[in-house]
Parts: sequence; structure tokens; C-alpha cells
Amino acid sequence: MKLIIRIFLVACIAISCNKELCIKTIDLSEVVVLDANFNELKAINDSISLASISLILQQAQVIDPMATEASYDYKLDIKSNCYEGRWLYDAQIGILAKLNYQSEPVLKINNVEALKKLIKGI
Repeated sequence: MKLIIRIFLVACIAISCNKELCIKTIDLSEVVVLDANFNELKAINDSISLASISLILQQAQVIDPMATEASYDYKLDIKSNCYEGRWLYDAQIGILAKLNYQSEPVLKINNVEALKKLIKGI
């Protein structure tokens, strides 16, 4: 019985911490990169790049939206099993925010240079 209660508590904590984020493997099908004026720069749909982006997103940390002053220079349209939707991205400091009423969740990307290379294609 104690084990069931512990599992339940861990699951509740994970769900509340991640809000609408996934606690499972991220399965991306496409990432479309847009500039600040909504012009499409590129569509990423090759499996190697998508796997790299998936890993970067899994390693990102959820942060307080009020803790950063990002100037979003990109929009990422993500098609996936859990990060679906439009996200705002500041490539200089590695802040990714869901484009919605609250701009939440906000993620701090740990590997900024790797994601920058993938979205800019350098």
C-alpha cells in the first residue's frame, strides 16, 4: 500500500511540475522555423535533426516566466505528441515560451548552440 501511495505522489508531483509538458519521449514530426515577421525560414523534418531537437527539449528546464526578459527572434511551429503548437524562441539566451495567453510554459534550453545550429542550418 505504501508503494502505491508513493507512486501516486511522484506522479502528482511530476504532473504538477510539468503542467502541459510531457514526461515521456518526445516524438516530433516537423518543426517549422519562422522569423520575427512570421516568414518561414525552413522546415525541419529529417529524422536526425528531429531526434536532436527532441533530445534538446527533453533536457530543457521549466523556469518561471517572470524570471527572464527574452526578446524572441524566432517562432517554432512544432508538430509532435506533446509540444504541439507555436513557440517563441530567443536564440541568444535559449528561452523557449509557448505562444498562448500566459506564454507558459517557459523552458530554458541547456544546449543553446546545438539548437541554434539546427534552426539556422549553420
